[in-house]
Amino acid sequence: MNIIVFDTETIGLEKCFCYDIGYIVVNVESKNVLAKNEFIIEQVWNNKQLFETAYYCDKKELYVSKMRGRKAKLVNWGYAITQVIKDIKNFNVEGIYAYNSNFDTKVIDFNAEWYKTRNFLDYAPIFDIWGYTSELITSELANDYVEFCEKNALISESGNIQNNADSWGKFFNGLEWNEEHTALSDTEIESKILLYCFENGLTPQTEYKVKKCIESNSKQEKELIIKHNDKEIVYKYTSKREYKKNGWKIELKI
Repeated sequence: MNIIVFDTETIGLEKCFCYDIGYIVVNVESKNVLAKNEFIIEQVWNNKQLFETAYYCDKKELYVSKMRGRKAKLVNWGYAITQVIKDIKNFNVEGIYAYNSNFDTKVIDFNAEWYKTRNFLDYAPIFDIWGYTSELITSELANDYVEFCEKNALISESGNIQNNADSWGKFFNGLEWNEEHTALSDTEIESKILLYCFENGLTPQTEYKVKKCIESNSKQEKELIIKHNDKEIVYKYTSKREYKKNGWKIELKI
């Protein structure tokens, strides 16, 4: 079975003009990468005023380096989508995957409508990798990952296991690793996450429910420190839930 994993980078969340799209075609059984591309979209890239509103506009030099090294191509939106569709057809792709696919679906739909092009999401069903990781963690098929998060304090302030591409990347590559937030690089780690889910018993082309909050059994102790002049009050707690339950009242008498 061949699948495609893709990621997008956009100007914003609402008018989500895409300036970077990356994808990998991979065989599920052999894990061989059959094709991969990263396209910088010239309609946005060449619009300096628009591109500079992007959250990650500070990565411009990184993109320049990618294009000079022929690791990414500057193309128009229509060309990029045509190439994705060609690869879906040529490699008989049976499923399209993205991490937080709701957002990436919105991006592709928005840009296809804006530029009046075809939409590659019409050529195969789409599935959310976030749903796969949610199922893996809650089904206790990823105990190694859970233990890694608890050991390394990858737990949210609310006491939930961090279940995002950055934390998974640290699990695979070490704590010094950080998500690059460019489309192809993020796609590479996301495809690794997905293949790990398959290896541990989850089924391709299956809808798994996204669980945004997966509570950790480990109690991560935190401190609330209140300072005034030479006085200091320290309160130790394990989660925000404890704060909400106790309803702390703090009085400073001067």
